[in-house]
Amino acid sequence: MIRKKENKMQIKILSLLFTIGLFSQSLFAKPLQSIDRLDIKSYLGLWHEYLRLPNEFEDKENKFCFDVTAEYKIISEKSLSVTNTCHFLDKNKQIQTDIANGRAVIENSDTNASLKVEFIPIPVLRDIVRWISEPNYIVIGLGEKNQAGLYSWAVVGSPDRKYAWVLSRKVKLSPEDDTATRKILESQGFQVSKLIRPIQKTN
Repeated sequence: MIRKKENKMQIKILSLLFTIGLFSQSLFAKPLQSIDRLDIKSYLGLWHEYLRLPNEFEDKENKFCFDVTAEYKIISEKSLSVTNTCHFLDKNKQIQTDIANGRAVIENSDTNASLKVEFIPIPVLRDIVRWISEPNYIVIGLGEKNQAGLYSWAVVGSPDRKYAWVLSRKVKLSPEDDTATRKILESQGFQVSKLIRPIQKTN
């Protein structure tokens, strides 16, 4: 039985945003190098989480996320809606679902690759967090566009190097693309030895 729990992860994610936004730039003298230019239209749609660094809202003793997806849709010229979906097994081994709905705001219009992502439902609080925080979602690598004109994979990280994800349009990446994404993360100071590959239904 699958049960959806809307926005259950919001408190954890809010704490994450404060941590990343307020302290990330001081932790590393060398900032993340984003890609030169992100074509937003080619970034939209559904992504599968191919790799991630362990984090407190996807990897807990009683909840290990699998079949994780992220979906992006246009809200305005500078903002996107974000829907993150995580499946996990409860104590009775039943599949449960967490869905977090948020917003991504483009902070660097020269590249479109530095964004602030938040999952706060209260507009006033959301605006305060955005005002006091730094971009926490940096696109640092992209695959070739597929036949539909969409990027085939993406590498995303936080400035403090604590959070990283490899997203893919397909459940699996080729060995060559797997290697390429890991090299991108390693070259920017991420601990690639700690990367997790979450279970997907079709793995």
